[in-house]
Amino acid sequence: MANNPIDIQKFADDLIEKSGFSALEGEAKSGVKQHIIGEALNRVGLLVVGELSEEQTEEYGEMIAKSENPQADPAIADFINKSIPDFQEKFASVLSEYENEFVSEAQKAIKHSPDK
Repeated sequence: MANNPIDIQKFADDLIEKSGFSALEGEAKSGVKQHIIGEALNRVGLLVVGELSEEQTEEYGEMIAKSENPQADPAIADFINKSIPDFQEKFASVLSEYENEFVSEAQKAIKHSPDK
């Protein structure tokens, strides 16, 4: 989603570092990154849909369907920012909550791995 101060790619890279998965390489690291990005976008999508009226949700769905790259479409970002009060703060909060959950679960997994 364009115009967001949070870069979702950088968010994923930072989360890999914070969670202790930075030693992963190649496809394993890429897979974790894609999982993080997918889950983050799902959570933000749920936030958006939960905040929009039924009419706005229909309009949003049409915009998504027509866009070649919805996450980078300035028209979609403008629509969201105009339709959802304090969207940037809510967006940051959703990602922060996900970050905390992911790091916590990663630390549990690393602690209980056979190598530890």
